[in-house]
Amino acid sequence: MQKTKRHIFSRAWNALLRWAQKKILTIFFLVVLLVSSLIVLWPRMFVLVPAGNIGVIYRPLSQGVDLGFVLREGAYLILPWNKVTQYTVQIQLKELHLELMTSDLLKTNVTVSFQFEANPNTLPLLHKYVGVDYLEKLIIPQVIKVTR
Repeated sequence: MQKTKRHIFSRAWNALLRWAQKKILTIFFLVVLLVSSLIVLWPRMFVLVPAGNIGVIYRPLSQGVDLGFVLREGAYLILPWNKVTQYTVQIQLKELHLELMTSDLLKTNVTVSFQFEANPNTLPLLHKYVGVDYLEKLIIPQVIKVTR
């Protein structure tokens, strides 16, 4: 019984080796193609989200911006056609220098400093409806309005 199992395995192994010898050039080209495409696509497939950042994933072939999933800190593998936009969720400080008119119609220079941070829970919505320049579109106009 032991001899027949070994004999069957030996015959199958020899048949596989004969098939591989016939197809060696095709196998070689497929391996080279696979390795080279992995090398080329690696920067698009490997995403590293550093500490203090959140990644929002955009899936162009399915649903667009993924509203229910964010990439927390860490390393991720994504499909090469997907795109990850990273936002900092740390508290940030911005300073504006404004020239304003007083109630006496005199010009005065004012420096306004404010702190802000992005909410990680609503970051996909912010990315979808406002974009990466949310500071210039939303926050700075509101600060200028309140300052005036």
